[in-house]
Amino acid sequence: MILDRIPTKVNLSKRRLLAIEDSKMCVFCGILDEKIVHLFLHCHVTSQIWREVMNWIQFNFITPPNLITHFNCWSSALRGKKLRKGVLVIWHAVI
Repeated sequence: MILDRIPTKVNLSKRRLLAIEDSKMCVFCGILDEKIVHLFLHCHVTSQIWREVMNWIQFNFITPPNLITHFNCWSSALRGKKLRKGVLVIWHAVI
């Protein structure tokens, strides 16, 4: 996700796997282009799903503006030392 390699409609279009006339609109809301940030964080349909999950696990969470902030929020929330170290290793490999 952070590397922007998920086959969203915008990414497929950039790779010329979608025809020029094909819609790049989000498959869920149909309002904005289907980019990773929109699809996973800002689409009103997926935001509702995130809210339900957070309510279910009784976790208060504000949707961040981008994926880097989202990743940092979750990695800092990790309590286990081994798990936190694993996430940080992945994070440093990405940047």
